[in-house]
Amino acid sequence: MEWCSSPLELPQAVREVDAVSWSQDQRIAVTSSAIVYILTLTRHRSSSSLPLSITTASRLPCSQNPAPPPSTSLYQPAQDTLDFSLYFDPTLIPSHTPSAHWESGWSPAGCDIIGGCLLSVLTVGGELWLLTPPGSQAMKWHVSTNLNGPEPNKYRYTTFHWFQHIIPAKNGVGGVALVALATRSCIRVVALTVPVHRSREPDWQAVWEGQVEGDGWPCRLRWNHTHSADGKVHLAVGKNGGKLVILSWPLPTEWGGANQWAEPDITVVWGEEDGMAVRHIAWQLHPTNEELPWLVFAKSSTLIAVQLPPVPSEDRPTHITIYGVHSRSVSGLTCLHGNQFISCSLDGSVAKFTLTESHESHVTSTGSHESHVTPTAVEIGTVCGERQMQGLAVSEHGLFAAFLTSEGGASVSSKQKNTSHLHFSPLLPLSHIHPNTVSVSWDFWEAIRQHRVSKQPLPENIPSSAAREDGEVC
Repeated sequence: MEWCSSPLELPQAVREVDAVSWSQDQRIAVTSSAIVYILTLTRHRSSSSLPLSITTASRLPCSQNPAPPPSTSLYQPAQDTLDFSLYFDPTLIPSHTPSAHWESGWSPAGCDIIGGCLLSVLTVGGELWLLTPPGSQAMKWHVSTNLNGPEPNKYRYTTFHWFQHIIPAKNGVGGVALVALATRSCIRVVALTVPVHRSREPDWQAVWEGQVEGDGWPCRLRWNHTHSADGKVHLAVGKNGGKLVILSWPLPTEWGGANQWAEPDITVVWGEEDGMAVRHIAWQLHPTNEELPWLVFAKSSTLIAVQLPPVPSEDRPTHITIYGVHSRSVSGLTCLHGNQFISCSLDGSVAKFTLTESHESHVTSTGSHESHVTPTAVEIGTVCGERQMQGLAVSEHGLFAAFLTSEGGASVSSKQKNTSHLHFSPLLPLSHIHPNTVSVSWDFWEAIRQHRVSKQPLPENIPSSAAREDGEVC
């Protein structure tokens, strides 16, 4: 694996599942029980040779476990042949979350008044806290509310996930962001009115609540990240008993209230309750037909790719099981551009797969012909030694991946086991960005637009750096 630079050391042990996430406004969150580390991509106006850098903006400590003081070595620059550099500048800020952290995640861009993403932090106690980002370096992260409601004991969440598109309001001002939340007994879909203002309580309401049949409780939720050709929004629900289903609703073009949300259509992706929890889920488009998306999920060390049917069905759809790539449990899984997805494991391995369409076809029960799509597995790297992969995240524009690692094995000291490292690896070279955009006034978002223009349009709710109060933050 080719790293961009020396890793960032995080002096706190992290969770083994989805501990790192990358937002649409280029912030990275790393979750440990005591601290949520937040890293922010910036551009430095004084530098023409280093077009891209990363600065840790803040660390959110849990009130029950005070965080260590900031590092005395504030800046640790490192440069490689891709003109990519990392700047680590930790700053300690207080947190108002009442118990240890369990999971964190990002809303879509455009959810606060400066066009950024909101940070959600789920605690061990099942409370989901919503934080708005600072508008400048002089401000701090602000705890806006929690999404448990007036009876926090009634809803203790186990996991959550944001839909990565904002539904515009009918009056053309603002819109609604959807977040799915799971308890041990039910699924909730909550609509948050955006943008959220720091000075007043956010407006939100539950628009749907229901149960998914089967053993165990929901342990993983994933919305489809792209607009579906069928005009619906799809939520994949994985349970710790082994079942995986998809809930589908018509996606409104404008927000008209909670009455738009009726009972969902249900597609059973994996109905066997084999006791193997569904810990990771990733959506991927069909190479040639957007009406037939793929869903990739992990059970222990096994990856399963499922081709979804064009209409909801109770029958298990066509699936392909991928064995032998990882020897230990999968710890991270996400999709890339070009019908690819990438996974990592606690054994230290990283694998990249491509969904390729075969020329063979078969006749279905209705007499129609269907072609097969199969994943081609290519392992792209293994971390040497006794290092474990504990999560991965890919930047919204698909240029970089962040890998979270920790030491493992009997020979590792307790101090090393309590230390994690964040590595950055290029998925595409920066040379793919037009060189005319690299100058003293180089703008990170404009470069991303240059990179994406030939592939797919940039979502309209992605902000430009000009909208920021702080000109140094992209």
